[in-house]
Amino acid sequence: MTALGDDTFGPIVIWPYNRGDSYFKFAQHERMQDLKSRRNTLTADEQDEWEALVELAFVPQTLVPELLRR
Repeated sequence: MTALGDDTFGPIVIWPYNRGDSYFKFAQHERMQDLKSRRNTLTADEQDEWEALVELAFVPQTLVPELLRR
């Protein structure tokens, strides 16, 4: 666990690992884990799918600060 300094400002977001949410469904997470386990042998299409899922997995995190400013 990491202790935050007194000068740290901003929200802390905690979410359950390996579960779907309103942004990233459980089936998408399962598929990403499947592709991750085979990442050294992916076809070009699977590699594209893997990259798209990884990018999608980070969308909610990048939107949180913007949504909180509104």
